[in-house]
Parts: sequence; structure tokens; C-alpha cells
Amino acid sequence: MKIIKTTHYRNHEESETSDYTLFESNNQQEVTKKFKRTCELLIHFEGLQCIAANPEEHWIVFAESLSKNAYWVKVTVTD
Repeated sequence: MKIIKTTHYRNHEESETSDYTLFESNNQQEVTKKFKRTCELLIHFEGLQCIAANPEEHWIVFAESLSKNAYWVKVTVTD
């Protein structure tokens, strides 16, 4: 399993993003722990708000605002 962070930087084109693998492990408990910690860091240290989540597809999106030009981060857990 992997935790992937997709980032859209402020004032970039809508489809212009960068992907980064934050963590990789076969241990589901470790992945869950790292996923929760990543979400906490995005809220408390980057000052982002959760704007969308899909538990069935294992992703959550955080953003500074709802503008299409805003800085946002999508955190996804994949198999």
C-alpha cells in the first residue's frame, strides 16, 4: 500500500499537479497511522481545510480555499 500526495500549487493551471509517494508499506496499521498523521499536519501546520473526502476510494482533499487557482493537496491510499 502507498500513500500518495498530489499537490496543486497556487496560480497554476487546473490540471498541473505533482505526485509524491509519502509512505509505502504492507502493514495496514502503519499506513493508517501515517495517513492520519499526514492529514493532521495538513490541517495544523499548513493551515488547510478538508474540502472533500471519499472513504470508498480512499482519498481526501485539503485546500486553502475553493478557488480553482488555490493551493490544494489530495492524499490517496492505493494498493
